[in-house]
Amino acid sequence: MSDLMVNREGIFHGVIIRMVFDSGPGKPLHVSFRAQTAEWFSPNDTNADPDGWVRDLDAGSVEGEMEIRFADEDVRKSALEQLAQWQESPPSRLTGLSSLQHQYVGFIDRDTKTGVGVKMMADEQDCI
Repeated sequence: MSDLMVNREGIFHGVIIRMVFDSGPGKPLHVSFRAQTAEWFSPNDTNADPDGWVRDLDAGSVEGEMEIRFADEDVRKSALEQLAQWQESPPSRLTGLSSLQHQYVGFIDRDTKTGVGVKMMADEQDCI
């Protein structure tokens, strides 16, 4: 099992993969991306709505990076291939997700239901 630290509950819509940095086997992938819009939970932010979410709706204004670690080398290789495909031909509904509650980080193509990510469970790593 690998470590996972999620810093923010967030959703990134209209994601374009800008760069994937692969540190090698057993090391994390760093995925740099741009999103058309984003939402994140930050109840203490003065820009948060009453339910605690901040929404950035300025098209193309959000840039970020996700660090994704894999315990299984075959899953990591598959993730690299999928990310390369998305970088070359971005899906129209590619979404980035991070969840404190579910301890999840990754990307999903909402049209094809394919994804790259890590969800931590009590005793295993689940990759989608």
